[in-house]
Amino acid sequence: MILSSLLLSFLIGANVQVEIELNNTPVAKQKVELFGFREGDQLLNKEQNTDSAGHTQFAIDTKSDMNMVIRSIYEGVQYFSQPFSAAYPPTKPIEIKVYKTVKSDEHIGIKDLRLFLSTDKEDLKIDEEILVENRSQFTVKGVETEQGGNIGSEVLRIGLPSGTHDLKFGQGFEEKETRFDGNDIVTSHPLIPGFTRFSIQYSVERSAMSAELSRKFSLPIKQLSLATDSHEMKLSGLPFIRGADKFFAGKMDPTYTVDLHGEREFKLSIHGLPLKIRSSQILPFILFFILLLLMLPLLKKASPELSEENKKALLKKIVLIKRMREKSLIDESEFQARRLKILERLIPFYET
Repeated sequence: MILSSLLLSFLIGANVQVEIELNNTPVAKQKVELFGFREGDQLLNKEQNTDSAGHTQFAIDTKSDMNMVIRSIYEGVQYFSQPFSAAYPPTKPIEIKVYKTVKSDEHIGIKDLRLFLSTDKEDLKIDEEILVENRSQFTVKGVETEQGGNIGSEVLRIGLPSGTHDLKFGQGFEEKETRFDGNDIVTSHPLIPGFTRFSIQYSVERSAMSAELSRKFSLPIKQLSLATDSHEMKLSGLPFIRGADKFFAGKMDPTYTVDLHGEREFKLSIHGLPLKIRSSQILPFILFFILLLLMLPLLKKASPELSEENKKALLKKIVLIKRMREKSLIDESEFQARRLKILERLIPFYET
């Protein structure tokens, strides 16, 4: 029997050991799965149950050229191992810790909300990472809420700024765990003890050289960290502390931090953005200028004929200011200034 097991192990390649623990106690009869992938396609799925010591093992082919991962589901929550290559399997047992579940816990919060701001001709672009910390010894599955007649769990609610568009989901979001409630993103992704990361990208509308960013979350925020691709950008609304410049996308960019002391919402004003001019704003001026060019010849021809009385009035004003100078009612400099303005108004009457 031992000889046949050794022979099988030699032919297959290697055995991967797995241990499942709950609060440092082995979990017996727990289902464990091994998945194998190549270029995104699942090619392998094996199942085993743990023994009384919480152990099981999988025989793998080290020549299969697959990436592998171990999964175990406990109280409806998935727990994964770190991925590994079949060609280089781990030599030590893979430990997977599982946890009891609760709906909510006061020991969860956003340890760091990280924003990277950049601009283009039309919008303010935000890359956002939400680092959620669960300091308890339970996995938080969320409180059940009802929306549109459907009941679902809510772990984290993210209020998007008004005018948000071009939204893209990143780490931490799964389609079946994510829904919208008005302008809020609601996720039911379980929070295991430790850190869970969520990331999104989106754009918001801005005015000519500024923008407003209002955010609201269902969990308390300990710290807001911000970086920007512009040294001219100015921030107000929060008592930011300027940090060291850091290397982003090939250049050094300024960074800022602020302690939010557990607040769940904040408002940020951003100034010093590159001037934004929409084509819809320029078009009326262009049309007015074209219309003015078309009307000038008509105005020049019509002015002398229709304004003969104005011409006579201007000539009388020249005579009047001469008399005022002679009687010392105005000095020479004021006389010349007034005379110049009247002459400028008379020029169109004498153009040929």
